[in-house]
Amino acid sequence: MKRYRRAGLLILTLAIPALILIFLKGFTTNHYVLPYFNPILDDQGRVVRRGDDTLFSSREQLMVDALDSSGLLSIPLKNRFTVVGFLPKDCDDRCTLYLEGLQRIYKLRQAVPTLSLVTLTDGAELLKVGNTYGMGSDGWSLYGLDTSDSTRAISRELNIYKNAAGTKTNYSFSRLLLLDSEGYTRGYYDFNDAEEVDRLMAEIRILDYELKHRNN
Repeated sequence: MKRYRRAGLLILTLAIPALILIFLKGFTTNHYVLPYFNPILDDQGRVVRRGDDTLFSSREQLMVDALDSSGLLSIPLKNRFTVVGFLPKDCDDRCTLYLEGLQRIYKLRQAVPTLSLVTLTDGAELLKVGNTYGMGSDGWSLYGLDTSDSTRAISRELNIYKNAAGTKTNYSFSRLLLLDSEGYTRGYYDFNDAEEVDRLMAEIRILDYELKHRNN
């Protein structure tokens, strides 16, 4: 009789964790899975699907027309996590706050060496200002954009712009976006909100954790 009791207790002890795991997987949401953005659209503007799955656009590189270059520059995206933002030509004191905030994000490279920051600007004079904050060093690049159709196409695809009054299109000063190691867009963040910046830094760590465990 005692033998059966022990066996029953052992089975119960093993079964409870398994039941908890099944419950968590079946009835709860994993909040550490980041969404994908920018689905692929067909010629009619409809979202492209493969079965029940939505297909999302990804890039191995960004091709931009830089102010200080005679042609297209290639910004590699594969095998790294990339934070893309825009620094407008006339941003006054906001530029200082922006750059100081980016410095904080850049320090994550100590824990996530594959992190890369790409800052875009439409003001050539800001290229020199950015260097005083560490831009141009390993993992943090500043590009002065030309107003070419190719650069605008990239900006539209990644949604790093906003529509201002009338028909004028301006890059969003406060918007940052996160690209994963396969070139997919995984998040947008309001740089004016400290909690959003904290979320960005946390989600960079999440992607890094996922990649490390995927490769193990």
